[in-house]
Amino acid sequence: MRRGFGIALGLTVVAGVLAGGSRVPGLLSELEYFRLTDFELEGGRVLTLERVLQQMDIPEGASFWDDPTAWSNRIGNHPLVRSVRLGMRLPRTLVIFLEERVPVAFVATPVLEPVDRDGVVLPLDPVVWRLDLPLLQGVEPNTAALRVLAAEAARLAGTNPRFTAMLSEMALDDRGDVLGRLGDETVVFRFHPHLSARRLREGIAVLEHARERRKDAVADMIDLRYEDQVVVHYSERNAEEKGRGKR
Repeated sequence: MRRGFGIALGLTVVAGVLAGGSRVPGLLSELEYFRLTDFELEGGRVLTLERVLQQMDIPEGASFWDDPTAWSNRIGNHPLVRSVRLGMRLPRTLVIFLEERVPVAFVATPVLEPVDRDGVVLPLDPVVWRLDLPLLQGVEPNTAALRVLAAEAARLAGTNPRFTAMLSEMALDDRGDVLGRLGDETVVFRFHPHLSARRLREGIAVLEHARERRKDAVADMIDLRYEDQVVVHYSERNAEEKGRGKR
């Protein structure tokens, strides 16, 4: 019986909208049948539905037919939200689709704080969330240099998360090239921003080959700035030398 009533009411609503135009939603918003009582969250990883609804501050008695722009703007202003989209499901359900900002690195402010791929500082406790991320050295919040390094950290995490997990630090040199230091080793990867997955794989392969070939020296830099070759810099106890690893 209730299902039949809902279908009949739905058809009445459609007919009313077609006949009455823009006045109908205003009239329907007064009906108890369309009061929002159910809320669903899609895409939330850190933010819970409770926290999202608190941020949105939807007024009591809000209707399916109300303009949700203000609700969307309020949750969109949260520092952990990258984008938001709201959907309605008749008769009384609001669905919230979130894309959260994902931490990709740390920046010293002077305390260590996580940032996302846009360089936005995120209000996340590294201890609580057990964040193990590279430190972006020599950059300040809200700077172009931070955004370059954060974007590169995100790109590396997307193309080779295993390599990113080994990174302890990232920095920019005077020429704008990226220097990425591996955590448990002295080796540094040097490359132009927007490093491709292919070039990174080539650099890793050359590093492994250099370790096998040279037992009397340590490869301390893998230079990926040249299109057709990978340059390996070696260090020894009393001297330094350079070797080249072909692609």
